[in-house]
Amino acid sequence: SSSTVAYSVWKQFPINTWGENLVFMVENVILVCLLLQYNRRPLSALMFMLLYVVVMLLLLLPLLPTTFLISLHILSMPIFSISRVMQIYTNYRNHGTGQLSAASAFLSMFQSFGRFTSSLLLTMDKIMILTFVQASILNIVLTAQIVYYRRKEKKGK
Repeated sequence: SSSTVAYSVWKQFPINTWGENLVFMVENVILVCLLLQYNRRPLSALMFMLLYVVVMLLLLLPLLPTTFLISLHILSMPIFSISRVMQIYTNYRNHGTGQLSAASAFLSMFQSFGRFTSSLLLTMDKIMILTFVQASILNIVLTAQIVYYRRKEKKGK
């Protein structure tokens, strides 16, 4: 989310092509801080928040070379892919999706379709389009697993 926000601000894309990533970014920072706080590490939570603000300021202000922002955004693709592929493989290995939320998976799938469409129509940026094509494909597989394993569970009962 952070790299998408920084890249999109740098490219001056309309906020409706990346704005939800700003919300995701804030949510993730809050979640990490709460996790640290509930694990009785308030100093770590504060340090994380300060470090994150400094890093985002560096990314948003024109202090870093543009190739760095592009590289950072491109690196987010394999990171996202690895996390999704690990989830897909775990589901396959366990023959089920466990507590994975069907609503969340469907929303992620439709969100990635929406981002693909808006990137295609409004930005024509190949990196953004590729990012959301990749996200769409992996989210389709994850959603299909949920549907498949939930139907299989119902038949087994």
